[in-house]
Amino acid sequence: MMVELVEALGLTRVHLVGFDFGGPIAVLAARRLRGRVLSLTLVATNLFPDTPVPGVLRVARVPVLGPLFFRLAFGRLGLTMMWRGAVGDRAAFPLARYRRAIQFPRGVAWTRKIFLASLRDLPGLYSEVEAAARSLEVPSVILWGDHDPFFPVQVGERTAAALGARLQILAGCGHFVPEERPEQVAAAILELMRGAGA
Repeated sequence: MMVELVEALGLTRVHLVGFDFGGPIAVLAARRLRGRVLSLTLVATNLFPDTPVPGVLRVARVPVLGPLFFRLAFGRLGLTMMWRGAVGDRAAFPLARYRRAIQFPRGVAWTRKIFLASLRDLPGLYSEVEAAARSLEVPSVILWGDHDPFFPVQVGERTAAALGARLQILAGCGHFVPEERPEQVAAAILELMRGAGA
């Protein structure tokens, strides 16, 4: 859809940014839009089919039990626990704002479905993403929180290596980097854009 939007708008130069599940989408779009992408920023994401899945999330692969677990995990209590575990700077991204961010129509249901599908078939979904990342030659920056419980800094380092990109680690930051460090994210994107001839 991103590629179709760029083409429908007749854009000849774009800068792409992808956070979390948006990272693989941005990488695949960058490959399809080759020549038009001036820069790529990836934030706390996964591009690899063999990234280790945290212990409790492996239940996603178990029929019946997986969907049941994720329905509970994406309930009010489960989402509060996710916030507690995934947010490194709770003052920067308080629980009330986190809850508002996921209140769009069917937001929780779609997030749960995407999360579950992704964890069930990392090799099937991410082999193409990794290949696309390794084929790109576009100025890139990778932004990562040093307290991300989903994707440790080593995944960020591997992502940077795959793209030949600079890795910027944000201290005291968890998984929700754009919410926890918005000024630093904006500054890094603008710096990359200027360097890429925005």
